[in-house]
Amino acid sequence: MTNEQIIDEAMRLTTEGDYANALQLWETLSGMAFLDVESKCLYLLNERRCRTALGQHEIAQQLLDRVEKIDISGRFRLEVEHARIDELYNQHKFVEANQRSEQFARENSIKLASPEFAIIAYELKLGLASGLIHANEFDAGLKLLTELLPVAANEDKERIHYYRGLAYRHLKREDAAIDEFKEIVASADRDLWVATAHYQLGLIYESKGILAWAKHYLQSAELLKDLITFPVSYIYSALSNVCFKLHEIEEGRRYRKLAESEGI
Repeated sequence: MTNEQIIDEAMRLTTEGDYANALQLWETLSGMAFLDVESKCLYLLNERRCRTALGQHEIAQQLLDRVEKIDISGRFRLEVEHARIDELYNQHKFVEANQRSEQFARENSIKLASPEFAIIAYELKLGLASGLIHANEFDAGLKLLTELLPVAANEDKERIHYYRGLAYRHLKREDAAIDEFKEIVASADRDLWVATAHYQLGLIYESKGILAWAKHYLQSAELLKDLITFPVSYIYSALSNVCFKLHEIEEGRRYRKLAESEGI
């Protein structure tokens, strides 16, 4: 493949979330001889993104240090600082990440308002919005998510609806939460957001005593259990509880055994 083809393939794999294979290509590109500084920095930043997604945080930090060292002109200063904030979010250091994100936005407000840095500004707000929800700042997170939704990229809308749903649920606005999660499952996609939205709907309907719907959504989550990032025992335990409440004793016992087998 030509260099241009390698770049296109690396971008495609990164966008699709195939970080392991994308990483190999970015490493190939960043390791080429006689690269100009701008190309080298771009390849290293993309390599960092893959390392972060794969949980290789120490190496990711080292890559950012390399970019800072060779970027004498400071052309990539904003990209590096944004990447360091992204690192914190990926390590679930939400309070620190939120603080640095807000400070970064204040200190660079003029630059972030320019078209040149529109993507960084957008991704910064998206990260902060979900970070605020994780830090239990539900009103602030919901406000920012609501501002983002009309301008959100299509690939980010499920994420935004999901975090809006979480915020509404924690704020005891369950009907609004249901609307958000149903917006996600209506897509009929097979991904993490749809699987988790089914689970959240099941929990909400159980809390409202609408048990048939609770079972329906929890079983839909069970069908997508290979996509979730939390223990599958949570789904089985919730299904067991719902079945017992429906007086479906044998089915409740079956789900209880499945939950126990998964380590609950």
